[in-house]
Amino acid sequence: PNAGFSSKTIIVIRSVCSAMYRNFEKLHTDVYALLRSLGVKADHTQFFYTAYAIALVANQPLRGLFFTCMVLRPVAMFYDIPVTTVRDAIHCTAGTFLFADIFSRRAELSAASFVIRLAGYINDKRLI
Repeated sequence: PNAGFSSKTIIVIRSVCSAMYRNFEKLHTDVYALLRSLGVKADHTQFFYTAYAIALVANQPLRGLFFTCMVLRPVAMFYDIPVTTVRDAIHCTAGTFLFADIFSRRAELSAASFVIRLAGYINDKRLI
C-alpha cells in the first residue's frame, strides 16, 4: 500500500496534502476578489497570469520555496507563454499597488515575494 515509499515519506506527503486548499475554483474567486480590491483591473492578461500564480501558491504553500519551477513554469505552460513573460506580468501587477497596506514600504518587490505574500494573505483570510 505504500507504493515503495518509506513510512517517513508517507508522513511528509500527508503533511503536504493537508496544507492544500481543496476547492481550487473558489480559491480563484478569492484571488480575483483580492486583486480587484487592491485596484488591479482584469483588463489585461497579466491579471490572470498573476492570479493563477497566487492560486497555485495558496493551494500548495510549499510551491513558494521553488518559485520558478513550481509556480512560474506551470503558469507559463498553462498559458503557453515564456516563463519570463509570467515573471514580468507579476512584476507589472505588483507595481500597480506597491504600497498597499499588506506590503512593507519597499521600492522593489520580487515576483516571488509578491505572490507568496498575497497567497499567505488569502490563506489567512480563509482561516477566519
